[in-house]
Amino acid sequence: MDSIERGRRLARFFTREVVRSIAKSGHKSEMVTSLRSFLGRSEADLAIGPLFDEGFRELNNKYRCEYVYKAHIVNKLVFGRHSPRTASVQTELQVGKSVADIVVFNGTSTAYEIKTEFDTSRRLETQTADYLKVFDNVYVVTHPDLIRKYSDIVPDRVGVIALTARNRLSERKSAISNVDSVSSRSIFRIMRQSEYMEAVVNAYGEQPPIPNGVLFKHYEALFSKLKPRDAHAALVSAFRMRTTSVEMADYLSCLPASLRALGYATPLSALQRGRVSQAMGVFGK
Repeated sequence: MDSIERGRRLARFFTREVVRSIAKSGHKSEMVTSLRSFLGRSEADLAIGPLFDEGFRELNNKYRCEYVYKAHIVNKLVFGRHSPRTASVQTELQVGKSVADIVVFNGTSTAYEIKTEFDTSRRLETQTADYLKVFDNVYVVTHPDLIRKYSDIVPDRVGVIALTARNRLSERKSAISNVDSVSSRSIFRIMRQSEYMEAVVNAYGEQPPIPNGVLFKHYEALFSKLKPRDAHAALVSAFRMRTTSVEMADYLSCLPASLRALGYATPLSALQRGRVSQAMGVFGK
């Protein structure tokens, strides 16, 4: 088995399905057993958390797939520069016809579109156009050898970051703030009903009872009249609330660094999160 094929197989252990498996079966998860076998480890060698960290190190060294980039963005920006209690993360967020790989909400919003050495630039023009309708800062994160390529492709307002061989996120082209050019209507479309209703009430005051059949259009019409900066502020406020609770931050912090990005990406109940947390320090017996 060559290194690329081994890397592809190893990457399958860093998916939502694996986290759900641990949430269901704890340290007895079949996926954990399979990872031990894949890495040639016995049950007595490593607890589950360090086991995944070992697998991630191999993945990072031999097959820098999209998940490797996601993990470094989450660990270096949210757990390094900011804090999981103040910065919220959304992964694979639907925006228009595109899906943003990672968006970080702290005092503002920053979208990160990952382009590994295995990806193409085919959809980048559409993706960045969609993101610029919603987010303040937009970056492409890529391999150092592809910096010039993507710097020449992206719009002036879009920045470019390299994930270096030493696992640093090196900004090679700065993003330009886009907050005054976002589309209020586009922002409305990615918010939950409770979030856009609260934003409208804050801006215009209490609304009369609205029949369900016309509620969406009523609130969309009002929200769309907000100034871009005000609509963006409502977006940031709403999304920061989604993953920055004390309970959620504590759960994410207890995960090994290799699984934090998946912690954000995998919706679980409080009971399931507790099961995952308890499993991390357990050996396979």
